Amino acid sequence: MRVATPEIKHLTVLYDGECGLCGRLKERLQDEPVWIELEFLALQNPAVPQRFPGIEAYEPTRHLVIVDDHQGVYCAENAWIMILYATKAFRGLSFELSAPGMKTLAKEACEWVSGNRKNISSWCGLKPQLKRNAG
Repeated sequence: MRVATPEIKHLTVLYDGECGLCGRLKERLQDEPVWIELEFLALQNPAVPQRFPGIEAYEPTRHLVIVDDHQGVYCAENAWIMILYATKAFRGLSFELSAPGMKTLAKEACEWVSGNRKNISSWCGLKPQLKRNAG
């Protein structure tokens, strides 16, 4: 017997507002047509612990974390795959990256980018969003 799962209509993307690369990717994704609504919330926003109690257990300062409208949590490569799945242009890529062999590649790529995001931001001259908005 197959169990019906509720349809996901909304994803909250918790991103590092002090990371230039993260802010640039957020801006890029906000312009993307989507099947599933994407809400972006900087980790530094005081509403994060109130809206998502216990979210720190998923290490959102270490890698991308998203929460769906049924309180399902996706981390690292699973979060990126869900974001791709939400977009109209990249849904097909999300299926490809979910395949067993490709999922390993996606995991390694996500770990590398997450671990080097501040350096990548610096190399590309990408300023943190929170500091841009403060000035």
